[in-house]
Amino acid sequence: MLTPYDVLTYIKTQLATSITGIEFNDEEILNIVRNTALRKFSLYCPDIKNCTIDPSNPVYQTDKPNVFKIIDPDNRKIIRIEKTYPPQSSVLIQGHPIIGAGSYNELPSYALEAERAASLGTMSMFTFYTKFRPPNLVEVYPTTAVMGEFSIDYSREHAPDFSTIDNLFETYFLDLALGYVMQTLGRARTRFGSISTPYGEINLNGDALVSDGKELIDNTIEQLKTAALPYIEVDRG
Repeated sequence: MLTPYDVLTYIKTQLATSITGIEFNDEEILNIVRNTALRKFSLYCPDIKNCTIDPSNPVYQTDKPNVFKIIDPDNRKIIRIEKTYPPQSSVLIQGHPIIGAGSYNELPSYALEAERAASLGTMSMFTFYTKFRPPNLVEVYPTTAVMGEFSIDYSREHAPDFSTIDNLFETYFLDLALGYVMQTLGRARTRFGSISTPYGEINLNGDALVSDGKELIDNTIEQLKTAALPYIEVDRG
């Protein structure tokens, strides 16, 4: 959930108003990465988590009978719902087979029954639909579909210690982190322009850092758009 603190932190980071020197210490670098690169990276390569919701449990209930809380165990920001697994009862009530085909000979009849159930589902009052309500709510409609426990796969931001970032995408994250730090450092150095040394004035090249950082960010995001693995659903009927 976005808070006034988040807004102020982002603006101060982008404007480098809290930076008083021309270099960053380790903690300042990590804070910049968490507040910028980690959030941006999570939009393209999020951490996927599952949550099972029991509508009868007060922990998940809200003031509306068809809106429930998504409880993230690590209290991280939830981005979106990726997949919903409806209550078994809402599927069976539409005539879906209870178990899969037991043999090759049973496959045609199983497939036909599953297809009939799916067709009925497009018009049934018990078909289960969900909609994400930020920051952490899921709305089920129609209300008649709330018939028991259901599960959702949802995407969320990665851990602040970066431990959940997939090895395949480490390079992209590191480039994104470097780009944001370069951009922030460049803005801070632009305020100083240059420094005096016994050997004369030294240009801090703040504008060049900003420009190079932005280019690295833009290029990395373009790569993430094609490199990130989409959420894949396999439907077996």
